Amino acid sequence: MTVRHHETTHPVVLPCRMLLHEALEKFDLAAHPYFLLADDAGMLIGVLAPEEIAERIGSWNEHERKRWADMPLEGLLTTRMEAGHFLDGPSDPLPTVTTATMQCTVLIEGGRLIGVMTSDDLLLSWRAAESTLRTALVDAVTQLPNRLVFHQRLSEELERAQRQDHSIGVILVDVDHFKQINDEFGHASGDLVLQTVAKCLQTTMRSYDHVARYGGDEFAVICSGCRPGEIDLPLTRLQTAIEELRRTRSSVFERVSISIGAAVSHRAAAVLQPQELVDAADQCLYRAKANGRDCAFKRESFDGPVSTSKIAPLGSDCSPLASVRAV
Repeated sequence: MTVRHHETTHPVVLPCRMLLHEALEKFDLAAHPYFLLADDAGMLIGVLAPEEIAERIGSWNEHERKRWADMPLEGLLTTRMEAGHFLDGPSDPLPTVTTATMQCTVLIEGGRLIGVMTSDDLLLSWRAAESTLRTALVDAVTQLPNRLVFHQRLSEELERAQRQDHSIGVILVDVDHFKQINDEFGHASGDLVLQTVAKCLQTTMRSYDHVARYGGDEFAVICSGCRPGEIDLPLTRLQTAIEELRRTRSSVFERVSISIGAAVSHRAAAVLQPQELVDAADQCLYRAKANGRDCAFKRESFDGPVSTSKIAPLGSDCSPLASVRAV
C-alpha cells in the first residue's frame, strides 16, 4: 500500500469550547466530511459530522437555533472519546517522509473499504466505526441514548453550567405500573409504550435538552439554562401529550400514565457531583409515586445544595421570594 500525505487534506481540528456560530462563520460545512474536536490539552475527544451540525441549526424555533449557535461544539457530540491522542494543528510542519510502502490487509464490507490491517495495528474507517459506537450507546427499544451516555453528558453539562454560570437540571420520568402493562398486553405492547413515551419526551422537551432511557421503565432528561419556574413548561407539555395518548390511542394506552421528578440548581457551582442532581430528582419522583402517581414534583435550588431545597408540586413557586410572600 502506498500512502501519500497532501497538505490540502489536513483534517480540520477545532477546539471543543469553540461556539457553534464561530465555527459556522469560519468554515464551509459542505467542504469538510468531518471536523475533529480537541480539548484544551490538544487531545482528540470526538468527531463531528456536518450533517449533525445542520440538524441542530435547522430547528424551526428561532430561540432554539440561537441556543444551539451559542453552544460549545462539545455539546453537539453524540459519541465522546476518552482523551489520549494528541492532534497536530494545521499549522504544524508536515512530516518529512510523505510516501511509505508496507504490507497490509484491506478490509472490505459490501464493496466499501472499512479498514486496513498492518502487522501491528488496525486502522478503521470512522464511518464504519461510528455506527458501531452509536449502536453500543443507544437503547435498542427507544433509540434514545442509554444510561452510560446520560451520565457522561451530565458531567459535561454540569462542568459547562459551572463555567458559564447558568442553571442545570435533571428530570426523571417513570411509566406507572409498567409491569402490569407488560403482563396484560405482552412485551411487544410494552415496547410500543416505551417507544411512544420516548417520542413524547423528544417532542415536548427543548431540542437542546438531552433525553435518555435511564433503564427499565424510566427515562432521564438533562435541562440546561432554565430560568426560575421554567422547568414547569416542558413538564406540563409532557403531561398533556400523555393525556392525549390515553384519549386517542389503542386500549393499551388507556393505562399509561407517568410520574415525574425534577431537580434544578440555579447555582451550578453549588453542585459538587452530578449524582447530586439525579438523587434530588429521584426524591421528587418518589414523592410523586407516594402521592398516587400520575403527577409531578420538583425542587429548585437558588443558592445552597439542591438536596436541601423544598420538594413541591409542579406549578409551585419555589423562588426565595415565594417564602417571603408566604410569611
